[in-house]
Amino acid sequence: PQIAALIALLVVIVLVILLWPSPATTTTTPMTTTLSTTMPTTQAPLVKKICEFWGDPHIKSFDGARLSFYGDGEFWVVKSERVKIQGVYMGTKWTHGLAATSKIVVSGSFVNNHKIAVGSLETGSITVDGQPVLAGFPSTYPLESGGTLRYDANGELVDKADHDPSTTRIVHMELPSGVTITVMRWENYIDFKIEMPKLGEIDGSCGNFNGRTD
Repeated sequence: PQIAALIALLVVIVLVILLWPSPATTTTTPMTTTLSTTMPTTQAPLVKKICEFWGDPHIKSFDGARLSFYGDGEFWVVKSERVKIQGVYMGTKWTHGLAATSKIVVSGSFVNNHKIAVGSLETGSITVDGQPVLAGFPSTYPLESGGTLRYDANGELVDKADHDPSTTRIVHMELPSGVTITVMRWENYIDFKIEMPKLGEIDGSCGNFNGRTD
């Protein structure tokens, strides 16, 4: 009987060992942090150049060339796929019959093909698409395509000739794509300055942005 009891006890111990539940195993995955080494890109500022017309007219191009122009007619000042600026030249008493700039017309896709025309005081109204604007002095006109026209007596003159300050009339065009045009309206001619970046291939009296004066 003792032997049988001992055997039964051993069987119970073995069963307890075999049936005892195993501890749950857990798997820990280490966190991986990836640092981006890509630096933010900054766009280089647009390089702008200036073209000036004054008098009968004398021209300083975007590239620094100095020219004179004496013929009557309509000619390209700036011509590119996006920007189209024309000048109208006529002889005046002030220039002894030599041509001076009487009007500038600005258009192109950069202003949604609107047409902005500014002439001398003799030529009449400042217009956008043929409609008079800036009737008051001073005054401001917002363009539908973006940008603003402003009419006042403020600003530096292109021509340093003797002008009565009380007669100064200046149209400021702040246009899209970084283009600014300043037009000084005198009795029978205009002076103007164009400041702009290179917007595509450019031709016209203001030059082509090639950096050469020839």
